Amino acid sequence: MPRDGGPNPQARAVRRYWTHRAIALLMLIALAGASLCNRIQTPPIRSDLDGQRVRVVRVVDGDTLIIETPDGTNERLRLKGIDAPELPSDNVPAPQHFATESANYLRQRVEGRDVILQYDGTERRDRYGRLLGFVHVTENDCINLAMVRDGYAYADRRFDSFLRSKLGQAEGEARQKKRGLWGTITPDQMPAWRQRWMKDRGISTASD
Repeated sequence: MPRDGGPNPQARAVRRYWTHRAIALLMLIALAGASLCNRIQTPPIRSDLDGQRVRVVRVVDGDTLIIETPDGTNERLRLKGIDAPELPSDNVPAPQHFATESANYLRQRVEGRDVILQYDGTERRDRYGRLLGFVHVTENDCINLAMVRDGYAYADRRFDSFLRSKLGQAEGEARQKKRGLWGTITPDQMPAWRQRWMKDRGISTASD
């Protein structure tokens, strides 16, 4: 019998048992979390690709490419500074206005060709692990700029880049001359981010 007011040995044993179980469970959770982080960690920056010639294996859509690097690795590349209409995917049930034309234009320009990749600043990958950069068909032919200039993509105002000003000017020219998607587009056919951008600036039509 325990002394009056003293701890119960059985109760102490139960507490120790559950304390040990809790510690073991926390250790398992920590190990599982570390393992998951290792599996989903961001791919390497690949600074070695800046200014290098790469081959465009396939065009995914109007702003995304699969490239083959000089060491034979395939990488997904997102064209920086622009946003092209989306083709159908899990999140996009139907193609956005001019999505097919945008992808076809880019396909004709670069698919199967060698191009030069140029980075901008220190941001080399986006949150999805895709490389971010500008693609040059020739020294004076940047495909990012051409996509906007010819009306196959928007100048993406959400992110900064060293070509931000030129991309904005190219879009303005494309709108005025109704090139590509600007020939028939209505504001509700634009990406949600651009509709918000227009609303914030009091712009009511695509041609303003």
